[in-house]
Amino acid sequence: MSKSETIKKGTTAIKKRVVGLEEKLFLLQNEIGALSKDTKSGIWSNHSYFTINQLLRNLKPLLQKYKLLLMQPLESRDSHQCLITKIKCIDTDKEISSDLFIEPQDNPQKMGSALTYYRRYMLVSFLALEADDDDADLAVSENKEIDNKDWLNFGTKEYENCIEKLQSKEISMKDIYKHYKLNKKVKNELESLNNI
Repeated sequence: MSKSETIKKGTTAIKKRVVGLEEKLFLLQNEIGALSKDTKSGIWSNHSYFTINQLLRNLKPLLQKYKLLLMQPLESRDSHQCLITKIKCIDTDKEISSDLFIEPQDNPQKMGSALTYYRRYMLVSFLALEADDDDADLAVSENKEIDNKDWLNFGTKEYENCIEKLQSKEISMKDIYKHYKLNKKVKNELESLNNI
């Protein structure tokens, strides 16, 4: 629900309608459109995404235009870390929020990566922004590909063939990953041969 406020300009009083939080979010969603994914992952060269910085670059001008404050603090709740996404309307002080509990990480870099990922996808979800779920699509397609591959085992003809072709530089580890599932020992052995 919107309200109005009276603004005096000289001797004339002008009624200005104050737009509420929901209407501002509606206008923001309609104005932002679809975000283009222009960053390629080093791991999956066919996987593109938009970074949290790219998302914020697109959002901040609209947040400023509609006088909306975005906050994403990390808080402790019931001995768990919780990422909060809040949007507050500067004009009305009304806010909406969404919480996501984060699994603890021993490694600070992994925790930072997880937080960046969650911040980005919480904003996409929270604001109902247009984006393909590349990660989910990629995970499903990779799982199907992995399930169709045979295991490469020590002592097999295929294993010996891979060693020979790696040493002669006919193939790379990338080629082996495309065709076989590898256990840790086989992977380490082949990677050490590949680096010679």
